[in-house]
Amino acid sequence: MSRFLILGAVVSSAFKAFLSSNVLGLFTGNIFLAIAAMMALAVLLSVCSEADAFVAASFASFPASAKLAFMALGPMVDLKLIPMFLSVFHRRLAVALIVVPCFTVYVMALAASWGGW
Repeated sequence: MSRFLILGAVVSSAFKAFLSSNVLGLFTGNIFLAIAAMMALAVLLSVCSEADAFVAASFASFPASAKLAFMALGPMVDLKLIPMFLSVFHRRLAVALIVVPCFTVYVMALAASWGGW
């Protein structure tokens, strides 16, 4: 688990070091972009579900609902699972297993942000 924690710390510090505050402010100021960015990061990082809370917490400037989306989507869809879904299931079902969780998590995170969370 420590390697995932260290990887998450490295990635979050790289974002803070290499992205300008204007670009980061674009994502943190817009709830639609913040949730989408954290979901994309969850898929790309493929962080272990035991360490994703620590990684999400390191993105302190992002809204709580975007961090919630990161933690919810990561275990369901990531770079390891997408090829596995496509090789095990029929293409139509595999696409559904990828798209439905993404859409559902996005909508639920938006609902959580509008509910004051």
